[in-house]
Amino acid sequence: MHVFTDLQGRKWEVVITAATVRRVRGHFPDVYLPALFEKKLQPLGALFEDVPKFVDVLWLIVEKQAGQQKIDAEAFAEGLAGAPLEQAGDAFLQALIDFFHPAKAKSLRELAGKAKTAMARIQQHAEAEVAGVDPEKIADQLMSELRSSSGNALASSVSIPPPLVSASSSE
Repeated sequence: MHVFTDLQGRKWEVVITAATVRRVRGHFPDVYLPALFEKKLQPLGALFEDVPKFVDVLWLIVEKQAGQQKIDAEAFAEGLAGAPLEQAGDAFLQALIDFFHPAKAKSLRELAGKAKTAMARIQQHAEAEVAGVDPEKIADQLMSELRSSSGNALASSVSIPPPLVSASSSE
């Protein structure tokens, strides 16, 4: 059982069956759930990157639960952002893996684990890059480039007096 909790504290169970695959494909002909693992996970990555589409696919999976709670698609989507959206993605991925025959699910679980490790390393690298950014150094560099490329346009624009308004020009 793969569950996530949304921003309003509602719990959602994600289960993917053949009926789910058919329902999703009926609404989104370009999304065939079993094929999301093909091409080095590119289709899965594309679905996760298209957040509105991912939320719509997720809605099709939990729609019956939502009906029991009298929650519409908009209210469901309002509950997904940040950590709950990430939890929903994890639950979706695990449910999709469980859809397959156990032997294939085992290799997909291993593949998903390796992809998650790779993403964590990419995130660590990005965080290190951001931590190394020195805003003062960037500002100094930009100011220096601006001065050299414009022939010190900042200083020269300050020395130009504003135009005088004559009595005849106000008519």
